[in-house]
Amino acid sequence: MAKVQIKPAAITRAGYEYQDLAGIEVLIRQYRDPELYAWVLLEADDTNYRALDDVVAARKDGSYEFLQVKFTVDPDRYELDWDWLLAKTKNGTSMLEKWAKSLARVAAMGPIHSAGLKTNRIPSAEFAKCLKGTRVDLDLLQKEIRESVEGACGGAADAKAFFRAFDFLGGLPDLDGYENYLRDQLVPTDTDALGWLAFRHNVRRWAIYQNQPEPDGRILREHVVQLITKRRPQPIRQDFIVPDGYSPPNEAFDKIHSRAHCEGRQSDHDPLGNARTREEHLPQLSDAGASKGRGGRHATPLLSVGRGLEFQPHLFHPDFDLADGSALCAPS
Repeated sequence: MAKVQIKPAAITRAGYEYQDLAGIEVLIRQYRDPELYAWVLLEADDTNYRALDDVVAARKDGSYEFLQVKFTVDPDRYELDWDWLLAKTKNGTSMLEKWAKSLARVAAMGPIHSAGLKTNRIPSAEFAKCLKGTRVDLDLLQKEIRESVEGACGGAADAKAFFRAFDFLGGLPDLDGYENYLRDQLVPTDTDALGWLAFRHNVRRWAIYQNQPEPDGRILREHVVQLITKRRPQPIRQDFIVPDGYSPPNEAFDKIHSRAHCEGRQSDHDPLGNARTREEHLPQLSDAGASKGRGGRHATPLLSVGRGLEFQPHLFHPDFDLADGSALCAPS
């Protein structure tokens, strides 16, 4: 099969997609291990991180992970080499210089568990000779290159500190290969194809919009668990038949059921927790919260209906207290 070519005008877009995938790889680890991360940030806009802002993860042991992601449409032509790392931008700084300064800055925040570059660029022969695993050994650099590298890092001591902590992970799969590798970790074991697309969509939103997910843009494990599931609502099949005797929620149901939730009890009109009735009633409760200044039904992705309205309104409106009914039962 011929290799799919990326349009020249879409190269930047492809780079951001690749960066999202690197973030997803971290989020999958967060999903698998509840004790690993306190939170994860994608495209962190906190100036403290500077040039190490693509993916930032705070581990529960108090340390941090920092990841930069670089993508090229032609890894056979554009290598991971010293010329690329030392090339200066219009502002007169190289990537290596920015990373070294940023790493020294974030070290003041707390212990650094890991920091590094992920790219589909393939290490050049000269660069590969300097690697011991994923770390650069300065003693293996040619004299002229070493002098340039140390200068970019701020001096010999700063260069040693940087390369002791910074990993270079090159030769990663291309865009499609990387996505297939990650999707296979979740589909079909943890979700289905539509669930993967929903996950990708939300990761893209989290990376683009400020303070998403709410309230501060920090991705918690519960945000990921809500998306990686086979229990989310599914589109209605074309051959769906409405059961005999079924009717949609009416105004009386709305008043009784909402009041029951505000009083912290289950409605007598829904003793078995009818999922379809509750699914249709959820948008009404969400919109009611929105009318009181608590966001709309799109404030968070739709959750599994089976978890029930007792759990869902709180996720849509975090300040909604089911015990005192302050959100939906307060006088207008």
